[in-house]
Amino acid sequence: MISSYQQFYALLQLNDTDLRLLRHLLADEETREETRQAFLTSFAIEDADNETLALMPLFLKVNGQADLDPEITSRINSMYRSIMRRNYLNLHGILPLLKEFNQADIPVMLMKGMALGHVYYQDLALRAMGDIDIAVPHHRFAEAYGIA
Repeated sequence: MISSYQQFYALLQLNDTDLRLLRHLLADEETREETRQAFLTSFAIEDADNETLALMPLFLKVNGQADLDPEITSRINSMYRSIMRRNYLNLHGILPLLKEFNQADIPVMLMKGMALGHVYYQDLALRAMGDIDIAVPHHRFAEAYGIA
C-alpha cells in the first residue's frame, strides 16, 4: 500500500536527498535520529539544489550544528542571513500597502510563506519567499486593486 506521503513526494518529483530531508523534517521524535542519519549520509552541499539549500536553515533549527562540517554550518548560516534579509525587505516593501488597505478598512489575509513563517516556523528566515501573497475579500478586490 502506498502511503499519502509517498504519493505527495511522487507529485513533487523529489530526488532521494530531498526526500530524505523532508522525511527528517517531518519525522516524529521516535524516528528523528534515524531519518537525520539517512539524510546526512546522502547529503553533499555542493550537489544540493536551491530548494534543498533553502530548507537547510530549518534543518539546523531542528538539529543544531552537531555532526555537521563547520564549513557547511557556515554556509547554512550565511543562507539563513540571506533569506532573513530578503524576507524582511519583502515585508518592509509591502507594509505601506497593508497600511493603505487598513485605512480603507479592507481586510487582508497573509498567505503561504509569510503566514507559515509567523505561525509554523516562528522565524521568517526558515521559509524562503520570493514574494508575499495576500488575499482580500472578493467583493473588495476592485477597490484593493485600485489602491495597489
